[in-house]
Amino acid sequence: MNQSTATPVIQVYTSNIERNPTQPRQWFDNDELEQLTISVREHGIIQPLIVAPSSKPDVYILIAGERRLIAAWRANLETVPVVVRQVIDEQEMLILALVENVDRAEMTPVEEGDAYLVLRGQGMSNAEITRKVGVTDVHVGNCIFCAELPQ
Repeated sequence: MNQSTATPVIQVYTSNIERNPTQPRQWFDNDELEQLTISVREHGIIQPLIVAPSSKPDVYILIAGERRLIAAWRANLETVPVVVRQVIDEQEMLILALVENVDRAEMTPVEEGDAYLVLRGQGMSNAEITRKVGVTDVHVGNCIFCAELPQ
């Protein structure tokens, strides 16, 4: 019999969650955020956020769920459900945030390309990025091309 240990969901004060400094997504649709805020006021946060411990005691860095956290702040929720995940470094945190956003198709190609450029600047090849994020090499190249275009 194969037993797995479930990752516990805990409640954390919203004031103790900091934005991920490596968050690749920079733009959020205000109308969608307002709709989510209304839902959060009515039903609370249904899906836990994913956080990592920070160097500060009782403070966490957000990995996944930024829209839900913003809605929780707007709805004046005191706490939100979270799953705490141990991460090795900022590169792993960026990769996890990328995977979260790419899987949901919520970033612009420029935001995605900027994040891929950060990973390349940290010594990763396009092939390594595609393997870690789960997209094609062509997709990575196209997003990088978009990010490198003039404003």
